Amino acid sequence: MGNSDFCVTLTSAGDHKFSVIRAVRFLLGSGLKDAKDLVDAAPTPLLEEASVEEAVWAEMIIEAAGGRVEVTPRPPGMYYQHLRNMVKQLIAIGISAATAEASDARLKADIAKTAIE
Repeated sequence: MGNSDFCVTLTSAGDHKFSVIRAVRFLLGSGLKDAKDLVDAAPTPLLEEASVEEAVWAEMIIEAAGGRVEVTPRPPGMYYQHLRNMVKQLIAIGISAATAEASDARLKADIAKTAIE
């Protein structure tokens, strides 16, 4: 399995459709209408040929907004969990440092992305 063999599929927006639309806009850099159309069409692929890091990143952004995604094929267990834990720690540190509200998924994603870079 190569490092760009992953597909991230939005399976559900749950009860948080507007938050998930905002997260999809942020993740893909798309317009409001395009993001809404993707969310309305769920299940639908959001990222194809993504690296494991991009897949973890996308999954965490959508989950933070209240949606659900499926990553296929499933990344190797320990490495995948390690990446998720690392990103969670970066988000927590960034939020603590910025004294931001934990409920803002986009802000969490911005802080974590800056910390990772």
